[in-house]
Amino acid sequence: MKLVSIKCRFSWQEITSYRNPSEIVYNTSESECTISLVNNNVISQPGYLCYLIDVDDIYFYKRFFIIYIEYTRKGNVYTCPIAYEY
Repeated sequence: MKLVSIKCRFSWQEITSYRNPSEIVYNTSESECTISLVNNNVISQPGYLCYLIDVDDIYFYKRFFIIYIEYTRKGNVYTCPIAYEY
């Protein structure tokens, strides 16, 4: 699976696993990274690359070979495709 630049500005990376529905793991050429919710921000670690701010909850899921992030902000639910499998 490859991580694709669609709306959330994620760059091309290889996804290695889902540790739970609110966390995704991918590899760069330098390290293993995690995208998760930390202090109401969707970030990539190691380091602190912030993709979304003021988020109440996140959920990653796969449907028809596309990986989505669903996030809640102030009671509104948003869905963004972030990767596809090929």
